[in-house]
Parts: sequence; C-alpha cells; structure tokens
Amino acid sequence: MKTATRLLALLAVLAPAVLPTTASAQTPLTVREIIRVPEANLTTLQNLGINATQQDVDDNIVFVHDGEPVQFTAVVLTDPYNSGNASWVEATNTPGRVHVFVRDTTANSQGYDGMTIQIVDGSASVLAMQVGSVYDIIGTVDPFGTTVQLSPTVFELVGTYQSLGLPDEIVQPRSVSTNDLNRVVGQDADGNDLYQANWANFNDLNNEYVLFESAVVEASEANDTGRPNYQWRSSGADAVVNSDDISLRYRNDRSGGPGYPNPPYATRPPGDPFVPPATGAVIRIQGFASFPAFDFDNDIEPGGAAFVVAPWEDEDLQSLESPPVFGSIEGPDDVPGNEPVTISAEVIQGSDPIASVVLSYEASTGESGDVTLTDDGSGVYSGDIPALPDGAFVTYFVTATDDMGQTSTSAEQTYRVLYDGINSIEDVQLTASRGPGASPFAGITTDNINLEATVQTGPVEVTEGNATFTLFVIQDGTDPWSGVVVVADENSVTLAPGDEITITSATVEENFGLTRLRDITFEETGTGTPFPYITDVPTGVLAVDPPTAESYEGMMIRFDDVIITEAVANNFGAFAFASDGDPANEVLGEDDATAIPDGFNEDTFEDGDFVEFIQGVWYYSFGSYKVLLTDPSDVGMVTTDAEDGTPSDGFTLVRAYPNPFTTEATIAYEVGEPGPVALRVYDALGREVAVLVDAEVAPGRYAATLSARGLAAGVYVYRLTAAGETRTGRVTLVK
Repeated sequence: MKTATRLLALLAVLAPAVLPTTASAQTPLTVREIIRVPEANLTTLQNLGINATQQDVDDNIVFVHDGEPVQFTAVVLTDPYNSGNASWVEATNTPGRVHVFVRDTTANSQGYDGMTIQIVDGSASVLAMQVGSVYDIIGTVDPFGTTVQLSPTVFELVGTYQSLGLPDEIVQPRSVSTNDLNRVVGQDADGNDLYQANWANFNDLNNEYVLFESAVVEASEANDTGRPNYQWRSSGADAVVNSDDISLRYRNDRSGGPGYPNPPYATRPPGDPFVPPATGAVIRIQGFASFPAFDFDNDIEPGGAAFVVAPWEDEDLQSLESPPVFGSIEGPDDVPGNEPVTISAEVIQGSDPIASVVLSYEASTGESGDVTLTDDGSGVYSGDIPALPDGAFVTYFVTATDDMGQTSTSAEQTYRVLYDGINSIEDVQLTASRGPGASPFAGITTDNINLEATVQTGPVEVTEGNATFTLFVIQDGTDPWSGVVVVADENSVTLAPGDEITITSATVEENFGLTRLRDITFEETGTGTPFPYITDVPTGVLAVDPPTAESYEGMMIRFDDVIITEAVANNFGAFAFASDGDPANEVLGEDDATAIPDGFNEDTFEDGDFVEFIQGVWYYSFGSYKVLLTDPSDVGMVTTDAEDGTPSDGFTLVRAYPNPFTTEATIAYEVGEPGPVALRVYDALGREVAVLVDAEVAPGRYAATLSARGLAAGVYVYRLTAAGETRTGRVTLVK
C-alpha cells in the first residue's frame, strides 16, 4: 500500500479524505456532502405533510451529487456476508448485489450527522470488506430512486479503526426515538395514525446506524418461509418505524433454497426461521435507517415515504418483555370439503408461561365460534373448525395468552369450502372481501381440481429484479375473476393462444400480491380462439377502485385511445397512461417482459402522447396493479401532440398498408421542415431488422417500403423520428 495512502487515512480522523494522485479525478467529499438533499426540498415536503404525493417525494428527494465520482475514507459497519437483499445469480455464483454500510471516519472530528452511507456492489467485490476495517473508497453516487447509495469502483484497505486511533464510538449506533425518523401526519378513515418521514432530520439520519433503547412492537407478521415484518414505537413517541430485511438474519426466503450457501453467507437454517417479536413486546433494537419503506401495514402516506430500520446481527434485536410469539400457523393443506378443518399454530413462550391458545373463526355463511387448541408437547397447538356450508369463506385467527394475562393475536387467515373442489378460475381468484387479497387456496397443492380454460398468450419471459421466469395467461370467460397467470414449466411452455386445456393438479401461490398457478398437470382438449381482450373498463375505474382492479387480475385487457401521463413513471421501466389524460385516473404499463427492449418507454413515448391502444396482462407487482406488455405490438400507433393539444403541424406518420402484409408494406409519412429523419423497424424482441430511412429530408410527403424478404412471420414495430419527435406503429407479416 502506498505510504501516502497510509498517512492520508491517519489524517482522515481530523479532515475529509483525499485519495492519492491516482484518484485525483475523483471529488474528495464527506459522506455528509454525498448524501445531501437540498434543505429547501425537505422543507417543501415537511410543509406539505399528509398532502404530499408520491410525485412530490420523487421530485424533491434528489441528491446533490447524483452520478458523480467521489472519494472518501470510511470504516465498515456491517458484515457483507449478511447482505441478502438480492436474488442469487447462478451465472456468477454470487448475489446479484451486496449491501454494506460504512461510516465516514471524519465523523470523529466533524460530527456523526449524515456520515453513514450504503455501498451497493453488483460485482460482489465488497465481500472482501471486514467489519471495523477502514478503507479508502472511490465510487459513483448512484441512487436507486429515492434510496441514496454508492457504487464502488475502487476500495483500498488502510487498517482497522483501532490501529488508526479512532474511538469505539465510530462503530457504534446513535440512540434515537422513532419520532426522530418519522412523524404522524394525520389519520385514515378509521382513525388510525398515518405517518411519513420526519423530513427535518432526513439529511442527518438517512442511512444512519441507530439504536432504540426501549420500544413497543405495534404490529407483527410472521412468515417462516418468507419475509417477516414488524414495527415499533419508542416510549412516549407518536410515530412508528418498520423493520427492513436487508440482512439475511431477518428474512426466511433465502433458507434452504438455491444460492446463498451457509457458510459463508449467514442464511438461517430452514429449521430456525426468524420469528419477529409479538405485538406488545418491549424490545431493544439497533440497525440502519433506510429510505423508502415497505408499507406492510398500510399506514404510510404517501405509501413508502418513511424511514425503515434494518438490524444486521442477531444481537441487534433483543426482547426485553414479551407476550407469546407465533411461529407458523397452518391451515388446510387441500381444498376443504364437507369435513372439519384442522388448524395448528406454533406458539413460543414469551416472558411468562402460556396459559391458553384459542382459535376464533367466522364463516361468510354466518357460523362462528371459538376452539381451545391443544399442545402436542412441542409448542404446536391444534384443533378443528367444524364442517361448514359449501362455498363458505372462513376467516380465522389465534389468540395466545400467558399466565400474566399478556396476549398475542395472529393475523387473520382465510380458506374456502368447496365440496366439489376447484372447477373454475373464479374459485381460485375470488377473495372473501371481493376485493384485494390473497387466494383462499394460496399455498395449497391439490389434485382436487378440474379446471377447463383457454390459453390466452404464448409463453412470456419476465424478469423481476434478478429473477426470470416464463408465464402465460389462461381464462375461462370474460367476466371478472375469470383469468389467472400460470408459471410455465417444460411441459406447458409449448402451449399457444387458443389451446384448450383441463388442469387436474396445481399449486396455488401468491407472489407479492399476484395470484399464480404453477406445477400444473393438464390435458390439451382442443384448439379454439382466445377470449377477446377486456375493452370496456377505463383506466379511471381501475385506478380508483381496488376491488374492480383485483377482479380483473390475470386477464387480458386493452385500453383504446389513451394518453401518456408519464413516459417514465419510476425506476423499473414503467410508464403511466389514462383514458382521459388525467393523472388521477392513470394506470401503469410495465416492461418486465424480456421481449420489450430496454428503454422502450423512453424511446416510444413523451408525456401527452396519444396512443391508439395499449394492451397486455392485467398484472400486479411491486405494490401496484398494471398492464404487463408481452411484446412491442401491445402498443398501437403513437401520435405526439403539440402544446395546444393538436397534432404537430407537418409531421405525420400514416398507418402501414396493407396490414397485415405478405410481400411488402408501404409506410407513408410527411415532414414539414428540413432535418434528419429516421424510420426503423424492430421485431417482437426489440431487435432492429430494417432501416428504411436515415437521412436529411426536405419538407414533403414520402413513402418507404418494408420488404418481407428475410423476415419471419410476426408483428413488427416501425418507429419514425423527425423534428425531435418519435411516433410508432405496428405491422403484421403473414406467410
């Protein structure tokens, strides 16, 4: 290591870090400067309070040094082998990215406010970092939406914080209250508090290593194979803070599956899931403040605009006083018929011995009751709900009480009684509330199913995060609740639109709010015509009425004559559109299908564009309903409007003709001013297959010819760019 670097790190105790001359192109900054949001922006959000929209948050949470290369010296606070926020990548045999929190060493002399940052590394090179070690770091400020983070380019070991004479305080959390991070801004219709970030402290506490000495758990959701959630409130505070599960020690969806081998990664063994503290527990918890939040309890306004805290090691969460805690609660393992249903609940003793465990149930047909559950000797309590009428939805929960009178109540769960098993898609999709919610058969693998349906799509490859899978859609009608997404396997991936199938075995699952079938056993019974797209539901209905939106989940839907309200709606490749152009009535279009090229929405749309139609799968992901495009042909002709709301003078793209075509198609266009014109053609995978025009063009009317020679049958998208505007259309080649 260079002597200059060693001396530099020693000086870092007193002054901002400056890396050696090899890094002179980088800007030496403190982390406080790197993560700073303009104070005026934060004041705007603080003043808006409950009236702040998600767009307000997106517009104001911007980082001064976004995209810049920077350098600083910092001490590592978290073990990178605990990082588990990304899916495993088989090709590299590493996580898709690794998260590490570090603290600027100049905090020792300049104060701790705003001196901690999250490093996110897609190459997994930061796995070499060790807790307590100090590194010279070069990287790029690379926010993920409103989450500030740094992508490292180079990091060089300087020593340990002890060897550099830094105090233990440099690696310890700072004591805070939940009110320091978040604040109550109002109440919902039921009188429950709504909260959001305390913007006045945003710059000081964003990414900070914080400690809550004593807090009460306000809500808790266990999930032995998934992602548990809980929230807490400091003594005397109004606001709450939700947990965040960046660390492998606080999530169960990495246990026992592919990737994340233990050792070296700190995944939990399948038999030792993380169980969050029960509602009412008094805890001591420390971790890293991150923004934005996952709104699991629907009490953040606008959704997600709050701080969460991620504990990292097991000892970061200590239960000081606790009622009983629930582990897994198991309902029926098949479709219930005309017989009692056994419910079992794992109950873990809190501070005091368990006195009773009671199951309460209520059926949509009016029956209700309480059942005292019996311990089998291992802490698993079970009992039976009696047989109930055919078609009944049954909602149940469990209450555990210790001998000091402390109680815990589980989340409600639901099943449905069907004497004849599942024989329609509505049986799979319909929820007890007739609105948003999980399938009553989620988690069940059954052969008590005889489901006749028509395949609506060919296989659609979809990428969500680092996970890629193939899906298709089936429907058995066009009424609400008549469609569902199916995860394809090697047997079903060959199915084509119009194929008629009978499913005799399947697993029903909920994937982050989307009901899916997988591992289906089926028989092809014929070939027909897919059901038509749903075309009579405007975006405004789906945007403001969640029960209607839920009822069309998994169905093919089409919106004619829509207006683009946001060409770029978020960081995930989505855009927004509305039937009437009103942002209040907009829905999202999603480009997760791999057939949609990167940057499709940026290249295709501008705010205010008129689009002939947008169609696809009515889908649910990342907390919102949306249209999942399957390929570029799901977008019709785009017309760009001038500011006065009328089509731009002198720039016209005429629909291709004939369409469909067999040998060649003519694409006509008109330009009103001289300049560069490009007319390109793309296939369904977004690959450029022809350049029909790429030249300086004088004003006038023109026509270009697309030849079928060398092209496969299918749908092609043509895109005309001129006068700084872009318009697209589609044409179908048949052979």
